Amino acid sequence: MSTPPCVPTIAQWKMICFKHSHGAPAYTPKPVYYQLNDCPFVLSHFTIMKLRGYSAQPRGLLLISLTFLLLGLVQPTLASPFGLLGVVDAQTELEPSLHNLTLSSHAPNQQHKRGDEPKGLRFEPTCTPAQQSYLLSSFSEARTQAERAEQAMNDLIQIFKDKIQPKDWSPHKYTTLYRNLKLWGNFFGLPILRRNDGEVTIAQTIANMNRVRIRFTKIKNALENSGRKFDLIVNCNSDWLVYAGDYINKKGIRFRRYKDTREKYKGKSVYLKTRAPQLTCTENPRAKAVSFHNEIVDQEEMVLCPLAWTKWAGDPPPYLSDFAGIPFSGMEGKELTMLKSRAAGNTLLHEAFHSWNILEKDIGDKQVQDEGSTKVAYGALLVQALARKDPKQALLNADTHALFALGVYYDKCNWANPEGKCLDDNPDTICPEDEKTKEKKCITIDWD
Repeated sequence: MSTPPCVPTIAQWKMICFKHSHGAPAYTPKPVYYQLNDCPFVLSHFTIMKLRGYSAQPRGLLLISLTFLLLGLVQPTLASPFGLLGVVDAQTELEPSLHNLTLSSHAPNQQHKRGDEPKGLRFEPTCTPAQQSYLLSSFSEARTQAERAEQAMNDLIQIFKDKIQPKDWSPHKYTTLYRNLKLWGNFFGLPILRRNDGEVTIAQTIANMNRVRIRFTKIKNALENSGRKFDLIVNCNSDWLVYAGDYINKKGIRFRRYKDTREKYKGKSVYLKTRAPQLTCTENPRAKAVSFHNEIVDQEEMVLCPLAWTKWAGDPPPYLSDFAGIPFSGMEGKELTMLKSRAAGNTLLHEAFHSWNILEKDIGDKQVQDEGSTKVAYGALLVQALARKDPKQALLNADTHALFALGVYYDKCNWANPEGKCLDDNPDTICPEDEKTKEKKCITIDWD
């Protein structure tokens, strides 16, 4: 490709690279164009996905949703003097169908204490003070989930490394260890505890647990200590992203063009060109958010759409901690995916798993075949389906990690069941109780 006739200076250059958005499904690679002051550039292999199996959505190309992904880095073919880092392969994800959640009468519905504003976390003027306060508290809850998940991983790793048989597990920790191990197996792949019983070897399970533990540790560290490494800019609407007409390139391909009208780009013309027919929150009211990455300044941005704020509305607004102290009787039957959706804390944790500044770039929103169609592994049902069919991909799926942490956080329940509901531990499959003697007869794990 020849050098474009008009080349901005490095100081002028702004590259906006859309990762994905939540509210839609799947696409095929197409080039995406970016433009500054009417100077077009082509960036190759931006993943756009083709809609499959979602009758509620129009057929076509979309970029919408809210817990986001990031598959990897692709080097662009671009004749320019700039040392570009590459283009993000992006996916989208559909929000699962959710039932209305009725708060238990036992719910304390307390106001979550506002956390200190992370140093690397910045809000655009589109966010009201109330929205900023809510998100700060929700980031604090995201950090708490990561911390508890990290501890859960440490406990499980110790059992596996030290080859501690279930009969020797600490009695006061048994229930927690049992639930977290079952949850791990359902979400990341069942360990082979006995011959011909499981999917992942003990050695590989230990390696996988270590990888996941390190990720939770990194996120915990990034979100504590003023969030120093979490360099994220948050927008609370997409009104500043204005459709500016279609653009047809020399090959006759039509693109939609959007101008960034925020005050910080006043006097400049920063555009995004995409083949997606719907991009902003207004164009797609089912979108919860859009996320993108400015690679030149290495900043990540997130747009939270009106749908998200509708779900998080309330006085006081909903927090994960509303249910943290609820006994099993008040939690029984509730779905993990619904609890995730009603408050922002787990969604923000999911987003952290897509952060270039915190983790590796291959963690994304993976797809799984379910009921004859390809779906994004989002929500407890599809996360478990992915673990059954491809444990290796489960290790790279953002919502697998986020929901595992949420299951650990709500520790009054056994979430390891096909529907991801709060159930009790019957039947116990590791130390079942003898019906007559009521004594526990624990299995013997084949550590070798």
